[in-house]
Amino acid sequence: GGDSFTWEVQGGFDYDFDGLWQARLLVGYRQRDYEEPGRKSLTGPAFEGQLMWMPTQLITTTLAAQRTIEESIRQDNVSYTRTAASLTVDYEMWRNLILTGSLRAEHRDYPQEGTVTDGIIFVGAQLLLSRHMALTADYQHTERLSAPDGYREYGINQVAVRLRFAL
Repeated sequence: GGDSFTWEVQGGFDYDFDGLWQARLLVGYRQRDYEEPGRKSLTGPAFEGQLMWMPTQLITTTLAAQRTIEESIRQDNVSYTRTAASLTVDYEMWRNLILTGSLRAEHRDYPQEGTVTDGIIFVGAQLLLSRHMALTADYQHTERLSAPDGYREYGINQVAVRLRFAL
């Protein structure tokens, strides 16, 4: 059974320093307890942070890091601890065309099986068709950098084109 109770305590700040630099930081502690007898609790520090730099009105650079407890789709693991860091650059090429590039690393710690580390490259474009509609095209490459014994390392290429509607 995967029934659980999660609690966390975090504190931090969100501050715009000068219009060019913004920072957001939350730090705390998170714990997930399971109802299933014998399943150990997941505990540890929790954090979420972003440092944004806007060198021009058209470019935004974001450095981000996060540590969370996530649900697993694996039969033998209920949850895992995920630590991620990313660097993202958004460029407003035209008023209605936004280009995005991102490098991300993710480290997942599965209590029963060990750790997995992925590197992810993302490039995308968003064309704003109207106030309520956008067309997006994305490419993402995920490379499995490390995995526990018995699990293979791999690379995945994903391409997506979406038409998004919003109210």
